[in-house]
Amino acid sequence: MTNIHSETEQTSTAEPASTSASVPTADRQAVSEKKGVNRVLVAASALAAATALIHVIGGGIEVWQPLADSTLADGPRLVSLAVWHMASVALAMSAVALGIGARPTLAAQSRYLVIFVSLMWVGFGLCFVGTALTEPVDNAFATLLQPTLLLPVGVLGLIGSRRMS
Repeated sequence: MTNIHSETEQTSTAEPASTSASVPTADRQAVSEKKGVNRVLVAASALAAATALIHVIGGGIEVWQPLADSTLADGPRLVSLAVWHMASVALAMSAVALGIGARPTLAAQSRYLVIFVSLMWVGFGLCFVGTALTEPVDNAFATLLQPTLLLPVGVLGLIGSRRMS
């Protein structure tokens, strides 16, 4: 009888442990299947990737090359070129981060990353707005078109982050 009692205890003890371990996994799968991809973050990621390409290609012709060929002292010229490359990396990597956040299986884990990246894009856009407002240049907003791409990515990312679990 002792053996039967021991087996019953082991079975009853083992069942709740395995049941409690499988419930969260099943819940996560059910939530993932119901939610689907976060389309707002897909749009933010796609726009961010397009902006990164525009930055590298268009900015390479209009900004990087003239800066590289300029007569600025080596220190400011080299720092400016390095900052341009840093911006290229930040734009491209943040497009990937927004895309990762759009996946329902990674939404919960990447929510704060998406919020951070989105705020970064809003901040980048506001830097250009501030420059256009404070520099004594006629039609500065016609010259600095970057906020028209930077701000929408940030806003879309923030909207999309509200839809993440």
